[in-house]
Order: sequence, then C-alpha cells, then structure tokens
Amino acid sequence: MIAAIQTRDQSITQTLQNFFADLLNTRAVDALLVPSRISGSPHVKPCLIASPDQVNRTVPLGPGFFVNAGPVVSRLTRSKSGATIGVWLRPCEVRAFVELTKLRQGAREEVVILSMDCPMALSHREYDDWAVQGETEAGDVEKWIHTVYRKPATQVDAWPVARACQVCESPYPLNADVSVMLLGADLDREIPVRADTEKGETLLAVMDLAGGREPEQRKSLLADQTSDRLAAFQVMDKEMLTQTGSIESLNRFFSACVNCYNCRSVCPVCYCKECVFNTDAVAYAPTQYLSWADKWGRLPMPNDTVFYHLTRLAHIGCTCVGCGQCTLACPSRIPVADLFISVTRIARKPLTTYRAGMMQNRCPCPFSGIGIHRHGGDGEQGGHMTDRIGRTLVIGAGISGIRASLDLAQAGYQVLLLEQSDRVGGLLSQLDTQFPTSTCGMCRMLPMMERDRVDPQCLRRGLAHENLEICTATDLVSLKGNPEILRCRSSVRRMGGETTAPCWWWMTRKSSGIP
Repeated sequence: MIAAIQTRDQSITQTLQNFFADLLNTRAVDALLVPSRISGSPHVKPCLIASPDQVNRTVPLGPGFFVNAGPVVSRLTRSKSGATIGVWLRPCEVRAFVELTKLRQGAREEVVILSMDCPMALSHREYDDWAVQGETEAGDVEKWIHTVYRKPATQVDAWPVARACQVCESPYPLNADVSVMLLGADLDREIPVRADTEKGETLLAVMDLAGGREPEQRKSLLADQTSDRLAAFQVMDKEMLTQTGSIESLNRFFSACVNCYNCRSVCPVCYCKECVFNTDAVAYAPTQYLSWADKWGRLPMPNDTVFYHLTRLAHIGCTCVGCGQCTLACPSRIPVADLFISVTRIARKPLTTYRAGMMQNRCPCPFSGIGIHRHGGDGEQGGHMTDRIGRTLVIGAGISGIRASLDLAQAGYQVLLLEQSDRVGGLLSQLDTQFPTSTCGMCRMLPMMERDRVDPQCLRRGLAHENLEICTATDLVSLKGNPEILRCRSSVRRMGGETTAPCWWWMTRKSSGIP
C-alpha cells in the first residue's frame, strides 16, 4: 500500500510536522518519538511527544544526529505500557533497535516504526558551522533536504557528510512499518509513503491519505548510491589497513585516546549495565603499574586504551550497525567507526552473510544458524535441544564460561555447557563472600538484571536456566568438521573413574541458517 502526503505549498518540514500532529489527533498513536530542538538550540535529540501542539519543534529531516534513538526505543518497549508509540527513525536507528530486540532488550509489539531514506549527518563540529548559516541559526534544512534527495550526494555546499554515512550499506528503510520514500521524489508536490507491514497499513488507513506511487527514479538512484558507497568503503578499508595493520600502527591510531569511554556510551548496541572496564578487574594496584614501567621502561597513561577498543570490537563485532556515533562523540576525533565498520564487514565475509539489523529473523551469533543434536554411542540419536533463537556450545564452566552461558541463555539462545570437572564455578566455587563488599561471588555472575538478589540461578543452589543444559565430568575428545557440519565428541566420566561410551554432539546447519 502506497499513499502520499500532500505538500500543499508548505515546506517539507512543515508538511511532516502536520502529519505528526494528525497522527496524534486521530489517535493513530498515543505518543511520537521524533528528533526535536531543545530550548531554541539548533541541536536536536529524540523527544517523546504526546501533545500535537509540540510538533512544531520537531526536525524530522536534517543533518543533526547527536543520539542514536535505537536504545531510546528499547527503553520505551522493555515492558508493556498499553500504549502505541510511533517512532521516527533513521535506517541505522532501526537496525540498532532490531539488534536490541534480538537480545531481548526491547519489543516491537507496541511500536509503529516510521523510517525514511536517510538524510545523512554532519559531524558535530561541522553541524555547528552549518547551523549558523541559516536565518534562524538553525541551518537551512529545506536546502539540505532538496540537495540530498535530488540525487546521491556526499557533500552539501562546503560540508561533507560523516564518513559512516558515505560508506553506509543501507541508507534506505528496512524492517520499518511505514517507509517514507524521499529519494527522487517531487517533494514540492508530495511525499510518498509505503506501508510495509499490517501495522503500517492500519496507520495509513486511519490517516486517510491520497493514493501515491514510488518515485520513478528511486530504484536507479538507490543503485547508484549503493555503488558509490561500496567504492567509498573500499577506499576507507585500504586506509584502515594501512593505519592499523600492525600492533605499532594500531597503537599510533589510538594514541590520542583518553579512555573517556564516550564511544561505549553512545554505541546503540553496547547495552551491558556493567562494563568490565568499570570494575576492579582493571583497577590495578600501584605496584602493578610500577612493575610494568620497570619491565618496559615506560608505561603510557591512561593504559589499556588499545585493549579496551579491541575488547569492544570483539564484543559488538557481529551487531555493529555502522551509525558512526562513536566517531562523532570522540573528543580526540579518532575515526573509531571507520575501523569498526571496516573490520566487521571484512571479518564476516568468510563465515556469514549476516548484516546487523537488516535481517529481522536472523541472529547475530555465528552459531545462530547451527542446530545441535545429541547422539549416543556410534550414532544412536538421543535427546534434541529445543529450538530457540539460536544454539551455542560453550566449553568450560569456569567464571568466563558461566558468564557467557548465562548471558546467551538470558538472550534466548539454547546453550550447552561442557565442564571437565564434576562441578561448575572453577576457583570461584571455593570462595564464600568477597572483600570488601561481602558480595557472594556466585551471585555476581548472574545475568545483570538478576545479579543483586539470590534466585534459582544461584550456583550454591544449583545453576539452572530453562535455556541452559550442563554436562559436568565431561571430557571434550574432539571437535571436527567444516562450516557446514561440526562434530563435537565428548565422554562422560562416572564414579570410580569409569568412562561411558563416547557421546557425540552434532552441530549441523539448519536450512534457514547461515548459507
């Protein structure tokens, strides 16, 4: 279903503002999340609007991109509110929210997603320079809109768009309920909108809009845009290989990092409530710093900068949506996003066609497309693990293994945890309370939403989770195969040192999994 919002001799911004007001007046939505100016400032941030008379401050299309709204929508949908919320999101914000829903950090049931062909963004410094050019010191938004949607562009007048926008894989709406098709449209006459889901059709039906059609040039312009951005990515990738191709060059690349962790704070898919870099794990004793300085002759401070970025890269590598917020927020202007986008795209090629946020029903875990079946003896089939959003094998039930298993199980994966000894927990299972907080070490490893209280997952009562299966006293004999079929062989030891017949765990690709 394609409809059209009539411009009627108004500016494009005013037309969309009236559309938002109609959404609220008709009760098509109970509230609307849209970028808006704050206190007369040219800067914009997502605002939840419930009153139609507040839409005149909204800036639905423009180069200001200070907050990725994906986590904001996640916060609004983490539990049911009984209200319908319309959310106006850039394509990368939709991708971020899709990834968060897969990790059980939000839900789509009570939101209607409206997305658009991306207006792109400026860096914060260049946005400030651009904003003062307008008559109201808020930038010439209408000129920006007509420039970027007439044909693919990476620069408006003297202002180049952010590097992440120049190499974006999908600057068009995906997984939205309503898509606003701006590229190639005659925006002085109408704004075409398309319903992509049943919720979208219901919303457009309530609005009673006139019929419309997709702009004739849109597909060809999107093809040109995709080609240009692929070429831009290849240039960026070569630059990153040159600048970070060795440990020495990587240290030089991050030499201006001050460990402010801004990149982590603004990252839409970095959702952990407690980061390891805020714990005692990296709060070293003074003697440790002196020991390192004595060993190497000097110790750059603050330390662990490269270690921090490599840890983050490994942590979100499969879910990075390429929004570029990490670069935009860096006070030292390190092109963090360039490196992350380059590494994640190149690293995924040999293993998977997965694209973060573009595939609603595909999971980010490399084993998400792998089925795990249990067989006994020489092939006799035993139990079958229940389908979840993905299946994962974790080897070793120490601190790291349990932490990883519980996080995966809490996110909805079916997890098999193998442990060589007859108990889980490793060294931590020998500890009682931890100095100086007297916190139970076992409870600290519970999923973050549960860690402040003892519940049925407490290791002292027996580790339990509906998505977790544990095999103790089990030796991993072999792990063989290829990306199509993996075979894990283990043996279970009984009392007295006896060993049972080998137990085979087959991990085979499902037809709907990774090709």
